[in-house]
Amino acid sequence: MDSLVFLLKSKLDTLPASEKKVAEYIIKDKKNVMYQGVNELAKATGASPSAVMRLCRSLGIPGFKEFKIMLARDVFSPTSKSKKRKDSLDQTAITSQEFKIIDSNIDTLTDLKTTIDRKMIEKTVNLIEKSRYIYSFGVGLSNSVAFDFYHKMGRLGYLCGFAQDYYMQLIAASNMSAGMTAMFISHSGTTPEMVKAAKIAKNNGAALITITSNPEGDIAELSDIVLLVPFSEPLQRYGASSTRIAQLTIIDMIFSELIRKHPSRSIENLEKTSF
Repeated sequence: MDSLVFLLKSKLDTLPASEKKVAEYIIKDKKNVMYQGVNELAKATGASPSAVMRLCRSLGIPGFKEFKIMLARDVFSPTSKSKKRKDSLDQTAITSQEFKIIDSNIDTLTDLKTTIDRKMIEKTVNLIEKSRYIYSFGVGLSNSVAFDFYHKMGRLGYLCGFAQDYYMQLIAASNMSAGMTAMFISHSGTTPEMVKAAKIAKNNGAALITITSNPEGDIAELSDIVLLVPFSEPLQRYGASSTRIAQLTIIDMIFSELIRKHPSRSIENLEKTSF
């Protein structure tokens, strides 16, 4: 698929004034656009929501969700540092495929460093502090990441639940209520099992946080807080991935921020839960 920014630049002179204004804003500030919906983008550019949707059609893109996925590919494209690192490594000590895995992880973390929204981390920490109970949701590859969040919250003394079995997660969602927080780990943000659990938890009054690569996914739209992971691979993935490394890193950020805010209590709990 073509670069969205390249597509915008190539069609800029042919666009109507209202659409051109939106296009110029996206080219100039694509990272911020990643966190905006249709109405927010329209407000930022002084255009109407319908002008944003017309721009999608002018570019041959079926909808805003597909538009954001293309934009994510531009924002989180591999950095030029990869080639320099590859040249500096001793290729007799590492295979080409092994290097690609290392390089992909490094690039993803580099992108995360420049795109993570600090305010969203702070909001997450504040919400966790106020919650009387937290539950960590995730299936497939995301299940192990959900477990890591559960483990870290337990070490700090927060009441947190987790289950590997999806049906147990549905039961947990059914028992959530106001004052509780649900943490969802979902790369695509559209996994049917997780969407179902998120809807149940939301309907029961729980606050939702999601760590995802898809800001337009169903779970993100249900969530109170969205923590974006670099879009470094297809939304449908089939094996170990750099996305998982980024998800774990965000959880480490939350963990570290909770310790920073409450050092004495955190050290006491860490010592108490060290076996």
